Amino acid sequence: MILRQARESDFAHLETFVWQAIFPAFDQPGLTDAQRAENDAMVETARTVVISSLGQESHGVFVALDPKSKTLAGYIIVDASPRAYAEIVQLIVKRAFWGKGVAGELLDLATDFIGRDRAVSLSVRHYNERALAFFAKHDFLNTGETAGNHAIPRSLLLREAYEEVVPPVTSEPAARELDNAWLDFPTASDEPVFEPLPDYNLSIEDEPLFETGVNSLKVEDPDSIIPEESSLTDAQLTELEAFIARARAKKGRPAEVNARVEPSSPEKTVSAPKQAPEMSPFSARKESKPANKHPEVVFEIDYGETKSSQPEPTTAKTVDREASAPAAKKSFPITEPSFEFAFSGSASNKTEDRPTSGTNTATTQRPTTESRAEEKPATAPNKKPAHKHCPDCDSRIPAVARFCFNCGYPQPDELPLETPAGGQAPEEEVLLLEELPSVNDNPGADTSAFTAKHEPTEPDPVPVETTTSASDKKLKKTVTPAELKKAFRNHLQDRILAYFGERKLKKYLSLLEENTAFQQVRDGSLTNLATWLNERQPSRATRNRRRDVLADLAEYFIVETAAELSNHVLPQRLLRYQSIDWDTVDLFRLVMDYLDFDSESEQVYTDFVAMPTRALKNASRSFLRAAKDERIFFICDQSLISSAKNGFAITDSGIYWKNVLQPAGAATFTTLKETRLDQGHVIIDGQFFDAGNRLNLKVAVLLDKLRRMH
Repeated sequence: MILRQARESDFAHLETFVWQAIFPAFDQPGLTDAQRAENDAMVETARTVVISSLGQESHGVFVALDPKSKTLAGYIIVDASPRAYAEIVQLIVKRAFWGKGVAGELLDLATDFIGRDRAVSLSVRHYNERALAFFAKHDFLNTGETAGNHAIPRSLLLREAYEEVVPPVTSEPAARELDNAWLDFPTASDEPVFEPLPDYNLSIEDEPLFETGVNSLKVEDPDSIIPEESSLTDAQLTELEAFIARARAKKGRPAEVNARVEPSSPEKTVSAPKQAPEMSPFSARKESKPANKHPEVVFEIDYGETKSSQPEPTTAKTVDREASAPAAKKSFPITEPSFEFAFSGSASNKTEDRPTSGTNTATTQRPTTESRAEEKPATAPNKKPAHKHCPDCDSRIPAVARFCFNCGYPQPDELPLETPAGGQAPEEEVLLLEELPSVNDNPGADTSAFTAKHEPTEPDPVPVETTTSASDKKLKKTVTPAELKKAFRNHLQDRILAYFGERKLKKYLSLLEENTAFQQVRDGSLTNLATWLNERQPSRATRNRRRDVLADLAEYFIVETAAELSNHVLPQRLLRYQSIDWDTVDLFRLVMDYLDFDSESEQVYTDFVAMPTRALKNASRSFLRAAKDERIFFICDQSLISSAKNGFAITDSGIYWKNVLQPAGAATFTTLKETRLDQGHVIIDGQFFDAGNRLNLKVAVLLDKLRRMH
């Protein structure tokens, strides 16, 4: 079969060729007159389509010729225009050459012309089962969607780009590429390397060390002579290693770096098999039964004053008392400070067992928050969690974070709680003062009431220090520009990781350290913010102001200062919306300025009266599920055939979208929690969104802005 690029002279009688190739397969029973007319039009316009494709640089036409008669056996037309998907326009093969691989060879030519790094699309009549099976064998996936607006419905088939296979890097580059490289195997480099090796006269044992099923080295006979493993000296071993290294180097492979073993003795011997080691205390502890079920476990009780050096023997009374008591918290070994806690079944037992010497009677009479919290049964070990939640925005952050990475709210420090006996109590969650009733006003209240919010009350004149008072002092401390600068760096780092990934983080942080102009803007803004915060009591307004200032500074740095790192994708006019309120902003203009569709090639509809009716219906059925009172700002059509089955839309309440081979998604601004870029697409609250590299970044920045403003 002759395969080459087509010429105009190859299509002398193309109408007859096409008619013989498609009929009677295309003439299915039950077709309407309009559908039959569409098949007839394909025959009549076949030559026109081919000639017009020959005159376009982005189109490719390839033919397969019969080597005997030099007549046309088949042809293929492809459109390689710079779009998301290249398109196979036509592939027609003469009936006599069906099943002989002609169509596959033409498809390979078209793929090479398009480029194997590009995705390809095509449409097939829904009843053409032979064509559907052929393209499925060549990695095309039937999307189940209808392509175009044709009288005969056509199935849309897609094939993603082939992954480029990178050959492994060898130690020596190939001298030249041969068409028939297999003829030169083996090469000179594959020949064995010979080098004389000294005769070391290695000793050979008369009897083998191991016999079939029997080990000659018996544990019961420790006096048996253990034969030597080798009689080579250290110098001979070194010489042998050097020989192996030279052999590997001559074979074209670098010698492996082997750690040199320093000889501990001139002769190496084989050690006798060791007996099984005794069980360590740690492994024995894993296999032991729980403490409350084992009669021989020793209980250690510490009241916070001194650590008992001798364990208290277990008695029947102690076992009964511990069995009736609630489950105690498990203590884990820590390095510093080293202490243990004492737990008892009831308050009466605690009073009887605790020593009275050195006890503050005033503190004992007044129950505190810590003592009541100890009386509650513990369900988790006394271990500080790795994460916590911000009290303002409920974002999950590390337990050691001083500020929320999302909203910038200062996190209350967890202070050690003091027990009446002078010991240190377990660390508890620090709560805000306005969320707790006064302990002194109602000392007998249940601790479960602390979860509900109450109005702040006047403090008790008796100076009793509680956890909430210490936390309140911490929250009211002076805010310094240095703390705000550290919080801004953390927030900026979080946004860079969300938008650009860890690979570009170093470039952005380097620019932050080098750009003095932005540093002046940052320092001035943070100084004014610190002054404003110190003049006011902590409240939701101060937290929102702090969050907005840090977010606006990060947005200014990404859009203005680091514009070259993002290839100027984000327009500078979006900076006009900094420090603006939701109630006063023109939301439609804000959305359009952030997305900047004028610099994109997407089809966007803002006038839905002028929008095609079919596209509007497809968008409503596919992904746009807005409520009646929502104002739709735009519909972006990202379908291949401009039918609006795929795309996205933004309203005054949320975003709706549909991607190819993905379920429809939606998110509202009030409930939005996470927006980040991952491997070229956007993750919106765990949902997949992809509108292209440029629009993905714009949408992520826009959603963060709307979430803060709402």
